[in-house]
Amino acid sequence: MSESLSENARALLAYIKEHPGLTQTDVIEHLGMHPSQVVTAIMELEENALIVKHMDIIDYFTTIRETYYLA
Repeated sequence: MSESLSENARALLAYIKEHPGLTQTDVIEHLGMHPSQVVTAIMELEENALIVKHMDIIDYFTTIRETYYLA
């Protein structure tokens, strides 16, 4: 299945494997991807059931932090 993934999705999958629980901001900072590339890669990995998103409510003002893990 990974052969059919985009280069960005493969890079993101490898990074999540090494750094579970990362955020989109982490990916942007460490992999140097543009935010739109990160969103596209995440969607691709979620559609292929390779990662799962965990959402934490940080405070009463409903600030939500999304973190990603291998499925």
